[in-house]
Amino acid sequence: MSPEVTVEQIRQVDGTLEFCQEFFDDVVMPLGDVGARSTTVGMDSRLLIHERMAVGGGSPYTSGRSIGHDSAAVDTSVIDTVRATGLEGDAHARQLVAEAHVRQLVGGHLVRRVTEGMTCGAMPPPAGSLMKLFSATAVMRRSEIGLEVAGATAAAWPDDAPTAGGRVGLDSLSRQGVSLGGGSNEIQRNIIAERLLGMPGEAAADRDPLLRRPPRGGGSDGARSSPMRTALAPGWRHDSRPTRPPQSRRR
Repeated sequence: MSPEVTVEQIRQVDGTLEFCQEFFDDVVMPLGDVGARSTTVGMDSRLLIHERMAVGGGSPYTSGRSIGHDSAAVDTSVIDTVRATGLEGDAHARQLVAEAHVRQLVGGHLVRRVTEGMTCGAMPPPAGSLMKLFSATAVMRRSEIGLEVAGATAAAWPDDAPTAGGRVGLDSLSRQGVSLGGGSNEIQRNIIAERLLGMPGEAAADRDPLLRRPPRGGGSDGARSSPMRTALAPGWRHDSRPTRPPQSRRR
């Protein structure tokens, strides 16, 4: 790996190291290597669309079961927990099992409907937000159901003997992830409202054309120059490492 690139793994609340953060130290960024703003924004938007579809379970570039899509394989975690806690005959527990199963079936049909609609052009790319939003809310509800039927077994379990309740407890620690990856639930609702339903957008101060233009200042020769052009001049060195407190640095 290049000496100018530092990769640090991030330990999550459940102890896994699934993500990392990268820092570019003293990397030379010539002005010619910086793409046009319109091209960059288009690439970012397309990347977010693919991420929303992947989290929602409708991406053609992923295989197997995703965190937001249970139709690829039947999820029996709720049933296993009910059986492990001896609640098979409990009417309320059986109702919760039915709810979890219905949500799983609806999610599978929604993914197929949206992906087919986007493939044939009947639905625009922002329709992926429908899958993403449903997946996020379904995962949160499934976690709540699991915790309700697991009870105390989801809070503590033997370290050397994983239990159904223990798995539910561990999964609950990362349940918020699907509500954030690819854009929060609030962002998905805005996309659905504005880009699919054609509703008026929220008030945003940065939509004022005057605020879109960066402030310009006079140089030593009296010429007016853009701070962006000055910052990205050839040979300019940029350290993207954010300021972090000493105690948070790697030892």
